[in-house]
Amino acid sequence: MHNSKLISLFKTFSKAEFKEFEKFVASPFHSRGRNLMPLYKYLKEFHPEFTNKKLDIEYAFKTIYPGKAYNMLVMRKLTSELEKMGEDYLVQINMRNNNFDYYKRLSDEFKSRKMIKLFETNILKATEEIRKIGINNDYFKKTFEIFLVKEEAYFKIGDHSKTIESLLAGSVYFILYSLMEITLQLRSIELIKHYTKHDMNELLVNVLFKNLEFDEILKFIKVNFPEYGSILEMQYYSLKISTGYKDDGLIEKVWELYIKNFKIISSDSKYSYYYFISGASSVVSQNNPDKYNPITFEIIKFGLKHKLYVPENENFMDPYFYRLGVNTGIDLKEYVWVKTFIDDYDIMLQPENRDNMRFYAYMLYYFYKGNFEKSLSNAGKIKFDLFQFKYDIRVITLMIYYELDYIEESISLLDSFKHFIIENKSVTDERKNIYLNFIRIYDMLLKCKTGEKGILIDRLKTDITNSDYMVRKEWFIKKIEELEINKKPVNK
Repeated sequence: MHNSKLISLFKTFSKAEFKEFEKFVASPFHSRGRNLMPLYKYLKEFHPEFTNKKLDIEYAFKTIYPGKAYNMLVMRKLTSELEKMGEDYLVQINMRNNNFDYYKRLSDEFKSRKMIKLFETNILKATEEIRKIGINNDYFKKTFEIFLVKEEAYFKIGDHSKTIESLLAGSVYFILYSLMEITLQLRSIELIKHYTKHDMNELLVNVLFKNLEFDEILKFIKVNFPEYGSILEMQYYSLKISTGYKDDGLIEKVWELYIKNFKIISSDSKYSYYYFISGASSVVSQNNPDKYNPITFEIIKFGLKHKLYVPENENFMDPYFYRLGVNTGIDLKEYVWVKTFIDDYDIMLQPENRDNMRFYAYMLYYFYKGNFEKSLSNAGKIKFDLFQFKYDIRVITLMIYYELDYIEESISLLDSFKHFIIENKSVTDERKNIYLNFIRIYDMLLKCKTGEKGILIDRLKTDITNSDYMVRKEWFIKKIEELEINKKPVNK
């Protein structure tokens, strides 16, 4: 019984919810003809942990039906019905917290009863609830649903003028929703392609999008529905960015549109767009740091000001935002800002990640401040399993070893890092190549430093300069310049 669906459901109930559920069970309105209160009262003694050994289905039967022989079918029926009632209760909670659904369902009832004035009053309230949330994909979907209900209601009473008016208005919102959803799905697919090996080419949504004259559609919407044109434009340009992450001006354009629409989009859209834009700017900055690091830094400070670093309905900062803040500040040599950021915002991280993220941040901070021993000390304290950080820590540790002349340690870590990348089957070939390129360049740099013959510094410098999306590119260029100044090694 401990692992039953009923117990799993009840474990999610708060103390107040479980107490309220008792009234729900006791209500004749919710009764299905069987008294479920005895089973509820038996289980009530074990809430919220439900770990007591006395929690047993046969013991429950004896408590509910003293003196009777155990009947498994009866208990299965009781637990199934109480589970269903628990699900009904969750629906009621959801309805209570969702005014749109409440007014829309109430409107549906008034529509079916041809009570048109009460229908119009409540459908207007449902519309107002949508507007309170702000614009997102759901805004267009729910507005379409409103006009669909209105179309049905007016058709039912024979008001053809309002029926046609609702049909035409509804079609606009349906198309806007469809376009928003198509571009959102395609953007998600592009992100999956970027990080995994899934084959995403032969998909219906791709075929559909390729056959749409999207640029022409966007022009029409911007002229005829200007209040929504810039929203769709922002979505469309975000999709374009995700297909290539190029320095083509689109990131600046999307950021400009984001600021323009910030006050009218929903809170979940504020976060999702922000998270995408900040990440995209960070990726593009790897190839053009002089241009995009300042833009990324501006985006980060905007996010801190408006508390966009915490996902909706969550309480803690996204660790990747924390990583972005530290790395971008360091790239711009804003060391005072970085230290303040580390000290002020580590409290916003999840408790289980807090110490590790702080060690990670100070590993970077002390490395770029030139205190390599302190940087290595912090690197050695990090113990976590976040995807991107596994690579970061190995990369920075190799850079520390280079600065401290830990040659043997460098060679050993370089070999284990290479095997780690090659054997990781969940990573895309693109990402593997980025880090394998880092290993290749680092190995050549190390050989130059130790004076091994056959490594041409000029060729290595050209290789680094021409590499796309190279990890820690600026550091490599700096190390090559130092070797040139010190004339190490002599290659003839």
